[in-house]
Amino acid sequence: MTLRALPARSFVEPALIIVIGLALGIVDQASAEVSYVLRVPALVGALVLVGQGLNLLDHARRADAVKVTTLDPVSVVAAATPVVEPVGARPVNKGEDVVEPVPATGGTDTLAWLVLGLAVWLGLATLAYPGAPLSLILLSLLSAYLLFARGWRLMVLPRR
Repeated sequence: MTLRALPARSFVEPALIIVIGLALGIVDQASAEVSYVLRVPALVGALVLVGQGLNLLDHARRADAVKVTTLDPVSVVAAATPVVEPVGARPVNKGEDVVEPVPATGGTDTLAWLVLGLAVWLGLATLAYPGAPLSLILLSLLSAYLLFARGWRLMVLPRR
């Protein structure tokens, strides 16, 4: 069994997001004197950040596991010519309507708006309570920024 070095760059972002989410959740739970108007969005934001970090970590792990193989040009040409008709392909009669499949969006716009709303809620709640512990204020503002950036990316990036 050989040990190989993991690509550090692909695992840094998920690890930082998980650490920030965990730190926000711990500081939020330790701040009993702060109003629930700040504690609730901070806890929800912490849960979302940890979930996002775990999701990114899973994607990085899968991308690391993909092996690139070289193909023989003869096998590529042989594989390019289909031997049988693809499953599901059927001839269309002259009077028959062709129904095109509708691509599923998966509610990405709704998710983006929810994450943006959570980021704004957390940011405004943080600014409304300047008497909260400094660690909670800083982690809440950083988390609000990360959540807003994530929501904006979901909204702007093209659909896959």
